[in-house]
Formats: sequence, structure tokens, C-alpha cells
Amino acid sequence: MATLVLRGDNLNKYRRLAGLDTDASLARRIGVDPTTVYRVLNGRTLPSARFIAGIVEAFGADLFSDLFEVIPDKSPAQNGNKPARCAHTGRAQ
Repeated sequence: MATLVLRGDNLNKYRRLAGLDTDASLARRIGVDPTTVYRVLNGRTLPSARFIAGIVEAFGADLFSDLFEVIPDKSPAQNGNKPARCAHTGRAQ
């Protein structure tokens, strides 16, 4: 299964344009807790379905590919039978 990674630099650009200067204001806009925004932006957790849906609703589906990157997982044969790793932290999943 692929991993969806937030492109934080692009999100910050669109946040500024939308006047969402704080994590709290972004969290209110997308319907999640400010702690969730902090954790996703700092790579501590992957964006949840609710986070992604809120971002799409707030900024439009046409910006999805600007805001997220799909990283395909390697198959076990390609990966040397190593466990999949989190794109943000590099930890085994």
C-alpha cells in the first residue's frame, strides 16, 4: 500500500494565502485538533482521513497533488524483506 505524505512547504504557502497563520486556525478550518495539525506538520504522525478530507475541503481538490505526495511502498522482494517504514519518521511500521 502506498503512503500519502503532506507537502508542508506547499501547505504553508496556501495557509498564508488563506490567512490561516496558526495551527489552531488551520485546525478549526479543517475540523481537527490543533495537536493533530502539529503532529502531522512535524512528521510525528501521518495525516488521517479526516485531516486529508479537511484539507481538500478547505483548499480544494484541484490542489491535492500540490499538497500531498503519494509514495509507493516497495514490495518485500524489492525491499529486501525489510518491514515498510514511515515516510516521515523512517520507523518500521
